[in-house]
Amino acid sequence: MSASFINEIALTQVTGIGNVLFKQLISYFGSADAVFKTPKGKLQKVPGIGEKLAQNLLERKNPEGEDVFKIAARQIEYLDKNAGQVLYYTAPNYPQRLKVFSDAPVILYFQGSADLNNTKTVGIVGTRNATDYGKKVAEQIVSQLQKHQALIVSGLALGIDGAAHKAAVQAALPTVGVMACGLKHIYPFQHQKLVQQMMLQGGILTEYLADVKPDAMRFPERNRVIAALSDVVIVAETAKQGGTMITVEYAIDYHKPVLAVPNQINAKTSEGCHELIRQNKAQIYTSLQDIEEAANWVQGQVLYNFPKNIESMPLPTKSPTHINFSAEEQQIVDLFAKQTELHIDEITWKTQLTINQVAMILLDFEFRNLIKVLPGKKFKWCVA
Repeated sequence: MSASFINEIALTQVTGIGNVLFKQLISYFGSADAVFKTPKGKLQKVPGIGEKLAQNLLERKNPEGEDVFKIAARQIEYLDKNAGQVLYYTAPNYPQRLKVFSDAPVILYFQGSADLNNTKTVGIVGTRNATDYGKKVAEQIVSQLQKHQALIVSGLALGIDGAAHKAAVQAALPTVGVMACGLKHIYPFQHQKLVQQMMLQGGILTEYLADVKPDAMRFPERNRVIAALSDVVIVAETAKQGGTMITVEYAIDYHKPVLAVPNQINAKTSEGCHELIRQNKAQIYTSLQDIEEAANWVQGQVLYNFPKNIESMPLPTKSPTHINFSAEEQQIVDLFAKQTELHIDEITWKTQLTINQVAMILLDFEFRNLIKVLPGKKFKWCVA
């Protein structure tokens, strides 16, 4: 299975080809294989691909001068030996919450058993220098989430992250650690045993090749994935600066609700939480009800189901008036009937649905060829 993605993995390693340009190339030529077979002249006609990048594609080298197909072959060999998976951004098993964002990784690597498209997900983040209070709060939050069978997402770091993952294991909830390194390198090493336990009902996820070691520059990139995967991000304990606050900024940019846990007013390790609440960047967390309201979870009701098999969904052949839509979907269809191009924020405001609901419905519409994604988080209705 992994071997079928050798061209895609290789393309990610070509010097100068990031996630945005990768998607641009695929949209023009249809596949990574076709990109590598395209003459230089045609490559240069793609916006963002100049002579230098076109030459890089022809040479098939990474920044260190190594053949990208040899790199891809090594990655596939590691995945096959270690029960790893390739999650390609057009595949049904790719995290659909993540796909709606332009900076989403085109490929993720996953080891484990969790469903990354669980109907409910919660990100729990915080300081590595956690106090007993912060850890206990993280454990309490996870315990309360048992009733929702939510997927717990965090960054596998010491402190709050580790407490959240451990509590999820004990509560038999799926939990995924998003890593700033490759699957070979469990970081920190103190969590080797924890990761083994997580594999049974969760797993580890990364956008980096297996042999990539932890590097400071990769942690902010990792944090955007945590934010994007979460229906709501909860800050259990944090100072005013650090990786947790970067995750919060990504969550805000992605229109994800953020909750912050209060503490004593002179608690240094909670200064960041208090600042987020003071600046109205986060709501205050006091109980499970705060999570349910922020994420707009209705007890006993699933607000939106991901398509079970996106590849098998038929393309629409009827007018929208003859396609069966849910009540939430129909609200959005009605908006497009009045205005063919809409911004996601406008849809959210006019329908009063959550940003997560709107994003998931729009993603479904995209797969069904009902809409076209435009630059700037705009969408165009495509069915007459």
